Amino acid sequence: ATADGILVLDLSGRVEGYNDRFLELWRIPPSLAAEKVNERLVGFVSDQLIDPEEFRRGLARSWADPDGETRDTLTFKDGRIFELYTRPRRLGDEVVGLVRSFRDITERKHAEESLRLMESIVVNTNDAVVLATLDPVSRSYQVIFANAAFTRETGYAREDILGKDPQSLCSPNVDRSEVHRLIAMRAQKNACRSELLLCRKDGGEIWAEISFVPI
Repeated sequence: ATADGILVLDLSGRVEGYNDRFLELWRIPPSLAAEKVNERLVGFVSDQLIDPEEFRRGLARSWADPDGETRDTLTFKDGRIFELYTRPRRLGDEVVGLVRSFRDITERKHAEESLRLMESIVVNTNDAVVLATLDPVSRSYQVIFANAAFTRETGYAREDILGKDPQSLCSPNVDRSEVHRLIAMRAQKNACRSELLLCRKDGGEIWAEISFVPI
């Protein structure tokens, strides 16, 4: 079984075969698929797309160079997003047709867009943000990212803090019992909030409201 819808064409454009996933993805009636007429299929699926002309141009590119490979992204009127990958079908060394693979990448694209939005928020927010990951050897957390707001508030450049344990930001006068409470909460992967006394790079101390959010 494959997650891809597969359509196989000969060099004249005649439909030689397809799988059930192809019909499912494109919601093609079995009666229409049974005709095996490529232009009829193209016409049916084009009506579902936001930009049917771009879809047809992509198909034309693959026919112009059947020995090559092409990739296109198709956006549907209902919000779905497909990736179309076209490659040559060979019999020995001879190209005898095309194989089109359609994959539903809607969830992946939405996840990528959400990630880009989150990155933009983290980078541009006025709140200081530090991301840290658990080192599997030392079992301690190491900073992998700090935004511009962090450098403004603390005076540390990103290079000063990358690879270090976030606890190194704590002032010598910090309430250690509160630090240990936060560490225990973090170990349980629970979100938590507190106020801690931190040390700036110039030696000054600042009170900071700290929020730990596991990701």
